[in-house]
Parts: sequence; structure tokens; C-alpha cells
Amino acid sequence: MALQVTNKNDSVIFAVKVVPGASCTRIVGLLGDALKVTAASAPERGKANKTLEAFLAQQFKCNKSSVKIVSGLTHAHKQVQVNNMDEATLRDYLSPWL
Repeated sequence: MALQVTNKNDSVIFAVKVVPGASCTRIVGLLGDALKVTAASAPERGKANKTLEAFLAQQFKCNKSSVKIVSGLTHAHKQVQVNNMDEATLRDYLSPWL
């Protein structure tokens, strides 16, 4: 399967499967149509969510405020929005894992 990306105004939205409590935060690859990411944070009080947003902002070379979880805050499957990015740029950044 391929990563499903939705364009919305000047941003992209895509699915992420997060596995908290890992030894390091990293992109593992694709799991179905979602990007699989391990997070070196516990899934309590939003720690893994904050780790995910900061990690993706670092990967996409953008501000932390540009990356936001828009659904799935309490679930492993999330929808992440990256502002000021188009689908081609997102796929370029993620090309090693797609």
C-alpha cells in the first residue's frame, strides 16, 4: 500500500501509527496506508504526542507549530497535519521509507 495524503488549503494530512515506549524515536516505514513511527516516550499525559510532533517537525525541517495531530490524540492511529507543505515535498522527505 501507499501512504494516503490529503491536501487541505496550504497543508497536508496523513495517517500515522505510533508505537510509544520504544528505545528511540524513528520512522519505521509504512504500515498499510499509514506512516509507522516509534516514540521514545510513554503514552501518558500526551508525552508520545508531543514527541511525535517535535520529531516530525525536525524531519520536515519546519517549526513545531507547523505539525499538529488533528485526530486520534488518545489512539495509536492518528491523523497529522503539516502546514505550509505540499504532497510532493512531504513525499520527498519521506522517500527513504515509502
